[in-house]
Amino acid sequence: MKKVIISAVAASMIGSAALAGGMAPAIMAPDVIVQETKSSSSSAGIIIPLIIIALIVLATSKTSTPAPQIFVE
Repeated sequence: MKKVIISAVAASMIGSAALAGGMAPAIMAPDVIVQETKSSSSSAGIIIPLIIIALIVLATSKTSTPAPQIFVE
């Protein structure tokens, strides 16, 4: 009787391991393809420094009237 129980337990363990995966197809993760892009040849990188230079030139070339001087005699 002991041998029958041991063989039944062993058969159930082997049988459950064989059916654990099922018959569904394996799901594979898609491969990731990384493609490097070429940098554009626009002049956007030079616009900001040109604006800053223009603002500096405008700020330094602005003429201001001197403050009135009061002479006390």
